[in-house]
Amino acid sequence: MLRTPPRSNRFHSGEVPYTINTEYVPDETSTVDVELSYADFGKKIEKGMRLHEQREPELMAEATPLLLPRPKTAAAEEGVSTFVCRSKVTPVNHGSHLPFEQVMQTLRRDVQQLEENELVDSAMLRGSQVALESQPSSNDVGSIMQSMMGPPSLLSTPRSVYHDLCPEPQHYP
Repeated sequence: MLRTPPRSNRFHSGEVPYTINTEYVPDETSTVDVELSYADFGKKIEKGMRLHEQREPELMAEATPLLLPRPKTAAAEEGVSTFVCRSKVTPVNHGSHLPFEQVMQTLRRDVQQLEENELVDSAMLRGSQVALESQPSSNDVGSIMQSMMGPPSLLSTPRSVYHDLCPEPQHYP
C-alpha cells in the first residue's frame, strides 16, 4: 500500500496553480527604499552586496606577483625563494632549487606562449586585406565579370568568342 507523504511547505515556482490561496507576508520595505528610483535602489543593493569590490583572494593575488624576474645571483635567488614561501605559495625545498627553477621556467614559457598567441589573435582580428577591397558598384553582371577578368587583351580567347560566351545583359524597363 502506497502512502503519500504529508503536505509540507515547499518552495515552488510562481505558476498560477501554486499561487492560488497563497498568503504573502506584508511588505516590509522601508520608506527610504520606497522613495528611491529603480536605478538608485539597484545601486544601493549592489553596494550592500559589494559586487564591484574585489574579494580577499583577488587583493592577495594583486599584492603578490606570480612571475618573478630571474634572479641574477645566488643570494638574490635565496631571497626570491623566501619571498615565495612567505606569500603562501607551496614552500620551496631549500636544499635544492630545482623545483623552483622548473616552475619559473614553465611560467616564463607559458607567459611567452600567451604573448605570442596574443600577437596571432590580434593579427587575425585585423582581418584579411580582401575585405578592404572596393566592392562592385554596378548591378551589371557583364561589367562585373569583365572587371574581374581584366582587360580583353589579356584573355587567351579572341574577343568574338568572349562576346559569344558573355553576351551583353539585356535591360528591362
